[in-house]
Amino acid sequence: MPNLDNKDISAPKKIIRTYSSDLAKSVQEKGGEAFRIARVEEGIKDREAKIIAKQSKMNLVFGFGGLALVIAGIVAFAYFSSRPKVILNPETPLAAKSIIFSDSQNKFKIDGLDYDKLLTAYRKGIAEAKIPAGQIEVIDFTENGQTISLSRFFNLLQINPPKEAGVFWDRNYFIGLFAEAGSNWPFIILKTNSYRDISPFIISWEGRMLDDLSPWLNVDVTGKNNYLLQSKFSGLVVSNKETRAIKDKNGEISLLYAYLDENTLLFARNKSTLDEVLVRLFSPKK
Repeated sequence: MPNLDNKDISAPKKIIRTYSSDLAKSVQEKGGEAFRIARVEEGIKDREAKIIAKQSKMNLVFGFGGLALVIAGIVAFAYFSSRPKVILNPETPLAAKSIIFSDSQNKFKIDGLDYDKLLTAYRKGIAEAKIPAGQIEVIDFTENGQTISLSRFFNLLQINPPKEAGVFWDRNYFIGLFAEAGSNWPFIILKTNSYRDISPFIISWEGRMLDDLSPWLNVDVTGKNNYLLQSKFSGLVVSNKETRAIKDKNGEISLLYAYLDENTLLFARNKSTLDEVLVRLFSPKK
């Protein structure tokens, strides 16, 4: 019979698991997972922070850009608002209220008259007008019972300022006679809506201005006075107004023009007419 007492029979060693060991293992495993999650979350937060920083920079750039555009818009608005307002396609309706007050009125009907007939009748009217000294009579050219427009006035009287000046004329004008010492001095007033823009065109008109205006301002340019048509305008000061004038051989003014203000242009024969028109322009209307 086998000897069981001396035989070493050892049972397999059983691993004893306790709650404490399981907990430690679980914590170890979960701790590693938590670390990985934390690293991922940290990476996400870093990327979000970079995106927010980038957006902040872009918002700042766009903010400054928008502010610059606003400032540029304000500057542009101020600049263009300060410029004279010019009507690019002005109408030429009938003459409006009188530029200066007058003492009498001569309604001059032009219906059916050509240039020559009109000029003959006009000059006869100037010679025969009975106007008290110091007074002004307005000549109102009418057609079909209505005062003619500025464009019709230019065309009918064959007055030809540069076409480029057309957009800078105001619709209003005045043609009249100033009585002084037995003489009736004709003059013309034109209005402009932009002194700075029209001035160069008026200067360029000087070469033919006397030819255009002499018939209506009663300047004799015939015979021995024909040389006046070749004379040049020169600058001078008349009644504290910068004036351009053509003088005859005796130094007397044959034709002058002057800006009485930034919108009023006078064409006349002498200083006395300019003085009277100035007084009436800046005096209350009667």
